[in-house]
Amino acid sequence: MRLGATEIDAVINIGKARSNDWAYVERELRALNQLVVAAGGLLKVIFENELLQLGRDEDEAAIARLCRICTDLRVGFVKTGTGYGFVRRADGAYVARGAAPAHLALMRRHAGPGVGVKAAG
Repeated sequence: MRLGATEIDAVINIGKARSNDWAYVERELRALNQLVVAAGGLLKVIFENELLQLGRDEDEAAIARLCRICTDLRVGFVKTGTGYGFVRRADGAYVARGAAPAHLALMRRHAGPGVGVKAAG
């Protein structure tokens, strides 16, 4: 930020989210948001929705929880992903997936006032 950046994109710790270590995810995002805001910047938190792969209901619960965490921390934006994620199908093949309309709607429902929602991919 000292070199002129005004926004920081940060990907959540996917491993901690997949293992339901929400306390860790929240602590890490809180620390990062405090640093960015103190430097006069805006934090955009990237979920990588397509990489959560917990199962449909569990993915939706995780996305909703991430939105609530980010709302409580007052981050600037939540984002679906960094772009297209390569996801392994049951048959072993990989397929590129981007922002899903259902995920965007879910994020919009659970992100509070002042938190923008961005799609990628």
